[in-house]
Amino acid sequence: MSVARTALRLAACMALTNGYRAPFPTLAADRVYDSRLDPIQGLGDTDLVPTIIVTAEDHQGENLSPTSGGPPFGNLVDLTFDMSIGIGGSKDGVPLMIQSEPELEAALDYMEEWVKWALFLDPHNVWGARFRQIAIQTSGWKSTVFREREANVRLSARQCVANVRLHAGPDLNLNAGIPAPLGPLLNDIIADGGPFAETALAIQDVLGPVPAGAPLPLLTKVRLIETDHAVTDDEHEGPAGLRHAGVAQANLED
Repeated sequence: MSVARTALRLAACMALTNGYRAPFPTLAADRVYDSRLDPIQGLGDTDLVPTIIVTAEDHQGENLSPTSGGPPFGNLVDLTFDMSIGIGGSKDGVPLMIQSEPELEAALDYMEEWVKWALFLDPHNVWGARFRQIAIQTSGWKSTVFREREANVRLSARQCVANVRLHAGPDLNLNAGIPAPLGPLLNDIIADGGPFAETALAIQDVLGPVPAGAPLPLLTKVRLIETDHAVTDDEHEGPAGLRHAGVAQANLED
């Protein structure tokens, strides 16, 4: 179920930011983005602050029926966290100045551990608990390093990939609104009233209650109603041949 990918990303972002409210679980603070591609605005040429970009990459839907094909399919998703950190001073009281490469690597490794803690272990993170309701099993974690040494500002980054299993996709009724787990998650984010509530409301407005292209109800009856054309006004009759009001109906189920 493709909407489960959206729910997975949003739940991860909420868990990694404490609902975009302090205290923040990681050095990235509130700079955790759902599939962000555009540059961060308002930073100087030498500013480089910790960020986490959350994407849902490969999605496999294995067949669950031993005898036939078709839905429901299982859901295996590679949930990817692109984490970067470098020399950048400080922002909002969070120390970001990294003076040497060993310190840079240590800070990045430390941030990775806090990502795992927020997603999988923190008993007090309500959004982490919500993430674990959607990501019912994580079967692997792969961390790959990237380093930029040629630029004027040293950068170290890691791409971490979690192999996540979601609930099998149900038979969807798109006319019923945004399906779970995305629909209930959006409702809870909006009800929480945090900084991300406005974005969640915008997503809800775009997707629901009936997605564009959803199938219309089966047409079973056609009814035509014709108005009275025999009289043009109270005093004059219309041309010969015009008809009085009438109704014609065809039942397509017969």
